Amino acid sequence: MDTESVGENPLCDERNMLLSRAKSSSKGAVLATCVSVLGTLSFGYCIGYSSPASYDLKSASNLSIRLSRSQESWFSSSLAVGALFGCIIAGPMVDGLGRKVTIIVGAIPFEIGWFLLICAKNHLMLYSGRIITGLGCGIETLAVAVYITEIAPPHLRGRLGSINILAVTSGQFLAYIAGFLFYWDWLSIIGSFPPALVLLLMLWMPESPRWFLDKNRKSDALKSLLWLRGSHLEIEEECRETEETLEQQRDQRMSWKEFITAPVVKPVLIGVGLLSFQQLDGINAVLFNAADIFSKAGIKEPKLASLPLTGVQLIGNMITLLTLDKIGRRIPLYSGALGMAASLIGLGVYFELYQTFSSITWLSILSSVSYCFFYSMSWGPVPWIVMAEIIPLRARGLGTGISTVACWVTLFLVTETYSTLAGALSNQGVMWFYAGLCFFAYIFVIIFVPETKKRSLEEIESIFRN
Repeated sequence: MDTESVGENPLCDERNMLLSRAKSSSKGAVLATCVSVLGTLSFGYCIGYSSPASYDLKSASNLSIRLSRSQESWFSSSLAVGALFGCIIAGPMVDGLGRKVTIIVGAIPFEIGWFLLICAKNHLMLYSGRIITGLGCGIETLAVAVYITEIAPPHLRGRLGSINILAVTSGQFLAYIAGFLFYWDWLSIIGSFPPALVLLLMLWMPESPRWFLDKNRKSDALKSLLWLRGSHLEIEEECRETEETLEQQRDQRMSWKEFITAPVVKPVLIGVGLLSFQQLDGINAVLFNAADIFSKAGIKEPKLASLPLTGVQLIGNMITLLTLDKIGRRIPLYSGALGMAASLIGLGVYFELYQTFSSITWLSILSSVSYCFFYSMSWGPVPWIVMAEIIPLRARGLGTGISTVACWVTLFLVTETYSTLAGALSNQGVMWFYAGLCFFAYIFVIIFVPETKKRSLEEIESIFRN
């Protein structure tokens, strides 16, 4: 075969050119994603902070900050209260101020909250610090998800969205390790660094091109696309497609009457359902029992109890990062729901039989690890990605706000009712109850959730219009 003729084959040259363009087009979007997820890393750190900080504060020598059992519960759940208000105000902010500016503004409550916790002299300062850092959590979870969805090219959107959730899990992992090494006040000092980096580095990142086009700022949108996609890729075509979609939506202003029409309300309700099931699938039931499960397995240090499970979640997140754009969104969601249900059934069997057969500790470890693995590959990252993808641009601020509110309300209710449920149903009953909810999540995905793999945001919107 004439190798020279193969090298000059125009089809090969075109393919190589496209691959080169695709590679160059991802660099800007990847960099902007990595900087923006420092906001959600801060969110994960706040979640992980609760366990080691509460453990230290329960035995604090200063009686004015020592926490009782009930005060410990409120110290942990007050984060969700602040996050609820954060995501309510984040919706109008991402529409009015822009995605980038909202991420920057969201870092400010983190710094204020951590300052209050570092200087805490009484319970009021502790609760206030948690609520205000929660405010930052609510803002960042919404704004970062929308920002990444809008800056990512279609072939990388799932992968870059997975980086967002990987950052959350990494933040938790960092908090658990730091909590083992440092006392709670130094743990608070460490928590103030990631949001400080957001304030510093996010200033140099581009705004979402779609937000610029929505505000009739085409020249700024083209500059942003050029930064994100690189000079080797045609950006006019992408800009034109987005403009056409926006033009169709500008015929009338978004009203509540229009908001409840099928093309808008259906994706919003799917987002609400996904983020609600994310919390109702039993993740907190597993984590709340981690200390008991792993102490029976020989890990006696309470601060290390959640570390193995968070490590498993990190591995699952990395696998999702590599595979989500290849296998799609639906397969991880419905297979993950069934895997989590089976794991929770196994945990329920363990709690049912442990008093009689103490040698089945292996079942609790296997079930807990497999549950966290399935969760981290499916219901941990994917609901946030799908929610940000399917809600149409003109309703994205309000729609993602409503979905995120549902997530935080559900998280608060699950956290506050777990002890009551465990008392009424026993530990095994709670596990089987959440296993049943996982099955309902499976049905929800099969019936309602569309596949969005490698589709442009404009193509996804057309699914609901048609």
